[in-house]
Amino acid sequence: MKIVDVSKIPISDSNAVKDIAEKAGVNVKDCYQCGKCSAGCPMTQGMDAHPHKIIRFMQLDLLDEVLKSNTPWICASCNVCSARCPQNVDVANVMREARKASKAAGYQPFPDSDKFEEAFLANVRRFGRSHEAILAAQYNLTTGHLFQDVPNVPAMLSRGMISMKISKVKDQDSVRKIMKKTEKGAE
Repeated sequence: MKIVDVSKIPISDSNAVKDIAEKAGVNVKDCYQCGKCSAGCPMTQGMDAHPHKIIRFMQLDLLDEVLKSNTPWICASCNVCSARCPQNVDVANVMREARKASKAAGYQPFPDSDKFEEAFLANVRRFGRSHEAILAAQYNLTTGHLFQDVPNVPAMLSRGMISMKISKVKDQDSVRKIMKKTEKGAE
């Protein structure tokens, strides 16, 4: 993988911005900056620019602002933003593509994010759903953060936030087909 010095990327690169939007399957000019995506986002507290601002940066061809923002990396891909958009702009998909472009440019503010994604997808492949306790254990083992969640476990168990019971979805074949379809689309 070629690492590019992000500081050498031009501030305005309309071709790269168009490429991100095209891969996300959106026309960023459809967004009229209502802010509903940002208002519904559960992750804005940790973002340096709210989702509607990322779209605005793209409208203005400000590639540097998009690539250096932590927002695409903070995005939980919950799709609330996309569901709330009155213009049907798939903001969540823009965040995914912006994250890929940022990584390709050599900027990855959260280096363990790939390990989390791998653990999450492995969980879904195995059980048809994510088990938070297993996900946390796999992630912590692969990143070396062995005990980071231990203090939270008793409270999470008592509140039913995590469970030691492992269950699988009934129709795992359907989940596998969906996973294969999305993996082909990501290539």
